[in-house]
Amino acid sequence: MALRSLTARCPAKVNLTLRIVGRRDDGFHELESWVAQVGLYDELTVEAADEVSLTVNPVGTAPADETNLVMKAAELLAAATQTDFGAAITLQKEIPAGAGLGGGSSNAAGALRLLNELWQTQLDDKSLLALAIKLGSDVPLFLHKRQVIMRGRGEFVEEHARPWHGWAVLILPAIEVPTAAVYQTFAQQRRGKSGHTGRSILDLQNPPTSAAELMPQLFNDLESAAFAVEPQLVEIHQQANQLDGRVVRMTGSGSAFFSLFDTEAEAMVWAQAARDRVANATRLVVVPVLA
Repeated sequence: MALRSLTARCPAKVNLTLRIVGRRDDGFHELESWVAQVGLYDELTVEAADEVSLTVNPVGTAPADETNLVMKAAELLAAATQTDFGAAITLQKEIPAGAGLGGGSSNAAGALRLLNELWQTQLDDKSLLALAIKLGSDVPLFLHKRQVIMRGRGEFVEEHARPWHGWAVLILPAIEVPTAAVYQTFAQQRRGKSGHTGRSILDLQNPPTSAAELMPQLFNDLESAAFAVEPQLVEIHQQANQLDGRVVRMTGSGSAFFSLFDTEAEAMVWAQAARDRVANATRLVVVPVLA
């Protein structure tokens, strides 16, 4: 290997919309989601080594063993390309776990890209996507452009034709919400009901409007289930939602929330007001919506 060290930033994502279409025969839920990457990043570094290892900083913010999707990505790439190269991988965490921001999936996608380059295994984008699908539902979207429409269980991804440009305030409670529990609760809440839930992304005004006009159109079918699993989210949502007339939505299966703004200045002013309102253990950050 000629290359010795590579580094990449792995962005978080927010589900601007999340519609659960139905349940699949394999037990997974069929979904449709408009997903945007945002400017909150983990940093991933890979260095040539005799074997694959993972160090996570700060310690304890994510597992540093084979259960981490980064290690699974390395194992999968090595098996697919029949390589026996190693890598010393360092993951600097900034995206909180269990928040619906896709940090683990973004790290896995970053690992596939970086190790493919470090090991010079020369897989094309289509081959990397095939591996990403095996790693998890959100991993493929991070191998695409910044805003996408995701369908199926995440394996069908297309670039959004009219991405929205602006800023987001992320509300990050110090709470991890287990994704499986949220989906199980959603299924219980839907038991006996027929047809799909929620609206479609096709119902949104097109092209995207200002943030104040767009936010009330956004939706997440998993909100009520996440609130049932973790009642503290209800309080945080009530504290922030409609503050200065701004709608707040949850991303993914929680626990993070977001609201959109046209300018960084507007986002900063609202974030300061929200800091004075929401629980002390909740962190707020202002980030660009990547497009």
